[in-house]
Amino acid sequence: MTYTLNFISKFGLWELYVNHFHARFYRTRDEAMKTVTRYRHMLQSECDREELRAAREKQSFAQMRWDSYYENCHE
Repeated sequence: MTYTLNFISKFGLWELYVNHFHARFYRTRDEAMKTVTRYRHMLQSECDREELRAAREKQSFAQMRWDSYYENCHE
């Protein structure tokens, strides 16, 4: 995740770009950083879900191979 935070003194606002999406404007830097924190948590939970899915898929594939082996040995 890349973000750019600029202060626009003419308007007294903070301009936040996250991953080159449309800019959002905030009155304080803290408000902008809270949004960055939310994005980070969202991305981390997305990565965690993907890792969990991959682990389940791997375990499922291993179980499928074991079942196939077991059936072939006990026929």
